[in-house]
Amino acid sequence: MQKGKMVQDVLGRRLEPYGFAYDGYRDRRWSLKRVTENNVEHYVVVYKSAYDTSLRLELSTSVQGDYLADSPSLVRQFISYFNDDDFSDILERYGDYVIEHGLSILDRMSVPLYLFEPDEHMYAELYKNNDELARSFMEKNNIDSSIALESSFGTIESIIIGHEGERKFDVCEKLVLLEITAFFGNKVISTYNGSWEWDNEYNNCSINYIKGKKNQWDFLLPIVRAWEKSEIDSIKNFYKYIRNIW
Repeated sequence: MQKGKMVQDVLGRRLEPYGFAYDGYRDRRWSLKRVTENNVEHYVVVYKSAYDTSLRLELSTSVQGDYLADSPSLVRQFISYFNDDDFSDILERYGDYVIEHGLSILDRMSVPLYLFEPDEHMYAELYKNNDELARSFMEKNNIDSSIALESSFGTIESIIIGHEGERKFDVCEKLVLLEITAFFGNKVISTYNGSWEWDNEYNNCSINYIKGKKNQWDFLLPIVRAWEKSEIDSIKNFYKYIRNIW
C-alpha cells in the first residue's frame, strides 16, 4: 500500500479527534498538522531515513521548531520496518506516543521562547541613525567618546539590570535598546573597523567586515535578549567572541 495513504489511515485516524489532518509529503516527511486557537501550528511528522527503511517521529510547532528528546524515546529514535505490517505497527506506536506524551509536549512548545523580536522599523532606525543614537546614549549617561568599550559595560549593566518591572518593549524601552546597540556597535567599529549594512532580504541591519572579515553580525538581537533576561553576560561573551576573531 502507498505509504502516504497508510500514514493517513493509521496515524491520521488516531490523531483526527485531536484536530490533526494530513498535510502531505515533503523532503522525506509525511506530516499531520493542526492549528490551535492561538493560531500556533502543531506538526506530527514521520520522517523516512535516506539510508535505509527506517522511520523516526518528529514533533514541531510554528513557535519553537523541532522537539529534541533529552532521553531515549520514540521521538528522534529510528525504527526499522521491512513490510507494510511493520510500517503500520510503527505508526500505531507513534499514535500511542503522541496521545500519551506528544500532545503535552506540543502545548509546551507553543509558548514563545522569547518575549520580543526586533522588527524592521527598529533595524531601520538603527541603520539610519546609529550615530545620533550612540551620541544620545553617551550624553544621557555622561560617557566620554574616548572611553574604551570594556569600561562602559558597568553603565550598560546598570541600565539593563536596574530596569524595574515587567519588560514592555514599548516606545521608551525600544529607544533604550537602540541607543545601547548603536553605542556598542559604533564602539566595535571604531576599535576593530567594520560598517553597518542593510540586508534587503531579511530587512535588518548588521555590522560587516569587523577586522576585515566578511561576516555579518546582528548587534541588536543580543542586546534585546540580555534585556529580556536582565543580565549582561551574554553581551560580554558576544563582545569577547568578536574581540577574538583572528
